[in-house]
Amino acid sequence: MRIALDTNILAYAEGVNGAVRAEAALSMLSRLAEIETIVPA
Repeated sequence: MRIALDTNILAYAEGVNGAVRAEAALSMLSRLAEIETIVPA
């Protein structure tokens, strides 16, 4: 199964809108298989 990431998830992972969102985004990203994850253009 492929997972398409919204750019907001990437922004949150960088710390936009606070540490709580960054922690949640990074936690989610760490559980995704790299080969199955895409960023739509």
